[in-house]
Formats: sequence, C-alpha cells, structure tokens
Amino acid sequence: MIWFCTGLDDYDHFCYVYHCHRPAADDLEWPRGSLSPKNQFLLTLIKLRRGKEDAELAFLFVISRVTVGRVFYTWLSFLYYSSRKLT
Repeated sequence: MIWFCTGLDDYDHFCYVYHCHRPAADDLEWPRGSLSPKNQFLLTLIKLRRGKEDAELAFLFVISRVTVGRVFYTWLSFLYYSSRKLT
C-alpha cells in the first residue's frame, strides 16, 4: 500500500526519508491543524505520486481543502529548496 500511494518501498523507507528531512523541516512554520508533520509529508507524497484532488485528500485526512493546499505548497517548496542544496 505504501508503494502504491508514495512510490516508496515500505513504511520503514518512508520513515527514513521523512527523518532525513526532519532536522531542516523542524525550523519551518507549518500550516496549523490536526496533521502531524509526518502526515503532512505523507499527504504531499500521495498528491505527487497519485495526483489526488485536494477534496479527496481533505476527506482522507479529515482536514479542509484549504489546509491540503497549504500543506502541499509548504512541503513542495521545502523539498524544492532543500534538494537544490544537493547540487
């Protein structure tokens, strides 16, 4: 299931990728809400991999569509800028 939704092999791999980003991610101002940063990262990967609509993700994560957009934009920006440092 994790592979289908995120493209990562298993939950351990998901946790590894998340924890690699966590030190830098802790300094960001995340959208307020009931989602943990780990679930926000999961939401972002699902949207990138499966192309889910904001309304469907809002339903799955029990948050508003506006929050989905804010979470996705925040994580996408963070991932973009953190990956630029690798080159």
